[in-house]
Amino acid sequence: MNKVVFLCSGGGGNLRFFHLAIEDGLLENFEIAGVISDRLCPALSYAEENSLNGFVVPFDGKQELVRVKLVDLKPDLIITNVHKIVQSNVLNSFEGKFINLHYSILPAFGGVVGKTALRRCIEYGSKITGVTVHHVNEELDRGSPLMQASFPISGADFNSILDLQFRIGCISLLNVANQMVDGSSIKGERFDVVRLKNSMVTFSPDAQIHTTLLEEEIWSRVKQASGRSEG
Repeated sequence: MNKVVFLCSGGGGNLRFFHLAIEDGLLENFEIAGVISDRLCPALSYAEENSLNGFVVPFDGKQELVRVKLVDLKPDLIITNVHKIVQSNVLNSFEGKFINLHYSILPAFGGVVGKTALRRCIEYGSKITGVTVHHVNEELDRGSPLMQASFPISGADFNSILDLQFRIGCISLLNVANQMVDGSSIKGERFDVVRLKNSMVTFSPDAQIHTTLLEEEIWSRVKQASGRSEG
């Protein structure tokens, strides 16, 4: 069984999706070994409510504690949604195992967290936006890309665009997890372009997508799991 650890600071949307994807059998041979947060947050609450190992570990000046906790958890993959730069001593102990999801087509609009990248993209007047899943290194948002996806910016409101980014980001994370860890598999078909929320989304070649991810049901469940209306 391949062990995944999430580093979180916020709502834990990717954690919730990943957990449901495992429970639904969309991603095989994976388990969530732990959720590490630098603060009390909804992601940590979700972990506790669903019997996942949750830990609060301060990051500022104390990342050796993070490294020790990760050593204990023995992860095969570490998905970092924490709002802090991961220090070199932690990265070097788990070389190649850290990945991050960024809400832009890097290197455009790198260096900011979450929805700020989308705001800057719209303010700039970009005609397309998307997501990048990339390796994590010591330079903020400069690790090599593993999967990217893009879609046109239409007249939709900000929250609708953000929700579409969230969905394609989750799908991209699922694919990258499958690619990086031996012995895993995603149930689905191969697509380069799909229609999602009435937008044509272009993925990196050979993205594998289960048709249920193109429907509303699982995304509604992810929102319900958060206890909030947004994705």
